[in-house]
Amino acid sequence: MKRKRLKIHEKPHEVFLCIVGITCILLGCLFIPAIRMDKEMVSLPPEQMEYYEWLQNEVNNGHQPWRIVPEQVVSDFLINHLNIEVGPKPLAKKVLRNGLEFTLSNEENHLSIFLFQPVTKGDFGIWTVAYYVDHTTGETHFVDLSQDYP
Repeated sequence: MKRKRLKIHEKPHEVFLCIVGITCILLGCLFIPAIRMDKEMVSLPPEQMEYYEWLQNEVNNGHQPWRIVPEQVVSDFLINHLNIEVGPKPLAKKVLRNGLEFTLSNEENHLSIFLFQPVTKGDFGIWTVAYYVDHTTGETHFVDLSQDYP
């Protein structure tokens, strides 16, 4: 029985392009996941998790029930942290793999706000802002609301 040798170097340019393509994919995976809500979120530092666990417990005990309604969380963030009045027009909402994206686009602002559920997932889990992107400047701003911890 005669064995046939595999000729890898018949078309070296194809091998090179394949290696370049794989390298680009791997590099993209290294740099992008920390800021993408459709991938797994980076774990939060213990002090932030303490805050969100405390906040989830508060909501479970009937305090601040608005925190389980993502639209109200976004509205509160815009008003109390960015000093932006939204008005009657609803924000565009997009469901992502591990959270939600709300988009505000008007004459003065063009923002994307990304929410996730840090403790309990589902209908009774609190929502919080992970980060927002200011599309007018291209800047991404990560948010740490645990500084409000009493």
